[in-house]
Amino acid sequence: MLELIYQEANIEQLFEVLTKELKRDARDGNHFLYTQDDSFIHFYFYKLIQGFDVFLSNCKYKEDIHTQRLPDNDPDLIFINIVRIGDVSHELVNEEGQKHLDADSQKRILIYNGMYPIETYFKANTHFQSLGYYVSKEAFFELMPDHQSVFRKLFPGTEGLAYYTFLPIELNPLLDDVFHLREKVIGSNPLILARALEIFALLFQSIIGMLDKDDLNGLHYDDYQRLLKIRTVLSGNFDQKIVIDDLAKEFGVSVSKLQRDFKILFNSTIYQYHLNEKMEEAYRRLKSGTQSITEVSMDMGYENPSKFSAMFKKIKGMNPNEVLISK
Repeated sequence: MLELIYQEANIEQLFEVLTKELKRDARDGNHFLYTQDDSFIHFYFYKLIQGFDVFLSNCKYKEDIHTQRLPDNDPDLIFINIVRIGDVSHELVNEEGQKHLDADSQKRILIYNGMYPIETYFKANTHFQSLGYYVSKEAFFELMPDHQSVFRKLFPGTEGLAYYTFLPIELNPLLDDVFHLREKVIGSNPLILARALEIFALLFQSIIGMLDKDDLNGLHYDDYQRLLKIRTVLSGNFDQKIVIDDLAKEFGVSVSKLQRDFKILFNSTIYQYHLNEKMEEAYRRLKSGTQSITEVSMDMGYENPSKFSAMFKKIKGMNPNEVLISK
């Protein structure tokens, strides 16, 4: 695994770490361009004005990549990452060092203020592309003076906050255009910055709409810690029925906040997440060939194997005996 540890928004430090780990200085001005065999790690950095930096990531590496982005301790500097190609898990380790909490990969946009550490995993030999921004509060106010209240509403204080949301469909062509310009057009820097600024403006138009409808809520560090522990409960105790009221009481949070925060991060209800985890565990046990369908169904909390089989087929798209047969 390629391990990269650097402070959020510190591009120089990222370049130094990459040079050390890859044993090659691949810096080309404000870009980092590493290519070897079928692997490549390309970062392109652009500055529009002071406090507004744009970067493109285009990577595919032979090993897993694990990054640890350390807090920058600047609540007025926000980070935005928009995934174009590939899946990425933004993760958090709790105080006890337990691993890991990852966001739903369908939510392609992460917005946060870098006030707590985030770990990121990229799978080996998987193509990944993203467009990112580092934006200071001063630069935001200069570029979008009519929307200063939006910044203050998203990040009202100095606490760590992160938002996960979907990519508005109208941004897809612009995002495609940015990477096409990067690869195909000579002297493309002004055009890339123009497209990136347009995406930024349209993204915040979408965010304003979500805020007006109360459809965008941030997660604090304590929220992550709570969700990590709750996911541990949901990923075990498969023979037990999940009662949301009991979970909320156990973890000292209201039912509405618990359900909202869980949906934000995992794009799933608590019941559906537990059911999916249960059927995935059932699949693993059936695949191992060490248990019968009846035994697995009882371990998953089903007294009637036929009800278990019906639910297994609904979730996994096959009958339990098909898994045993394939074994």
